[in-house]
Amino acid sequence: MRPSAMTSFVAVSLLAPLVAGVVVVVVASNESPLESAGPVGPVVGVVERAVRSDQAYVAVALELAEPFTARTDAAGRVTSVEVAAGDQVASGVVVATVAGRDVVAYQAARPLYVSVDRGARGDAARAAQEVLASLGFYAGPVDGVVGPVTAAAILAFNEVHGFGRSAVLDLAGLTWIGPDPVTVGEVLATPGEDVTAGAGLFIAEAVPSGVRVAATQAPAVPGDRVLDIAGLTAPLPGGTRIVEDAEFAAAVARVWGDVTEGVGVLRLAEPVEVGTVPSSAVVTDTQGRTCIFPDAEAGPVAVTPAGGSLGTVDLDVGLVGRPVLVNPRQVRHDLDCG
Repeated sequence: MRPSAMTSFVAVSLLAPLVAGVVVVVVASNESPLESAGPVGPVVGVVERAVRSDQAYVAVALELAEPFTARTDAAGRVTSVEVAAGDQVASGVVVATVAGRDVVAYQAARPLYVSVDRGARGDAARAAQEVLASLGFYAGPVDGVVGPVTAAAILAFNEVHGFGRSAVLDLAGLTWIGPDPVTVGEVLATPGEDVTAGAGLFIAEAVPSGVRVAATQAPAVPGDRVLDIAGLTAPLPGGTRIVEDAEFAAAVARVWGDVTEGVGVLRLAEPVEVGTVPSSAVVTDTQGRTCIFPDAEAGPVAVTPAGGSLGTVDLDVGLVGRPVLVNPRQVRHDLDCG
């Protein structure tokens, strides 16, 4: 074969695959579904019904009450201090002795504000009966009358705690710690020092008083919420950010241990029903009006979106069951919502 012929043969041989490749590409392109599909037709569905709880994860933190100081009404030299940091103090615990007489802790909603003697009547007598009952010295009726049974309870208390056979329930022998047991955070009294009425005996550890929800975006659906933390739930009224429930806060604290911050779930107290459509069905025109179309020819239906997701839009529940054009941008020339 002549050189020129050989050159032509080689060139044709090298080009053949390239040409064949072009042909394959063209054929593949001609067979693409996008090229062969016909005109897009209207897709009509209905507004579906859905239930929304508007659930969201939120950062939460424990709110702590102001530290409480247990005080004494006794005056004199501190003989001994019977508690230390970390101790739990409840009704009946001797906190200290002043001038050789016990200062006993008691739990109550309010402190006893005056010493009580035999024959006393009214609120102070009733409070004294409640205190003596919490300390285990009184089992009679809380009737606000210091009669023989209450007087006997006072006498028994005084004999046990160094006040002799006095018939007076003296504030000097008591220290109020609030309605619940407390844990000692810091001891203030020191043996050998002199104290006067009102002196602090110890400071209690701060206890949880509530749970605060971190600031979040305005909810899509207004209304009261429920806060759920590790399966513990409490109501959170709409527009508020703090669950002011000490029992709930204490339960959360027990679950968390030493941690004071975490994550909770916020959801509607009463889930709401809504209508829902694919987001492609909702049109916003050049005037900022929002609407849906029942079909490719019908006029617009004005709507007000009320939340949704990337793929759906929530509408008024009254629209449930109505026809809706799912692909208006593909089949309508008129997208005016007026």
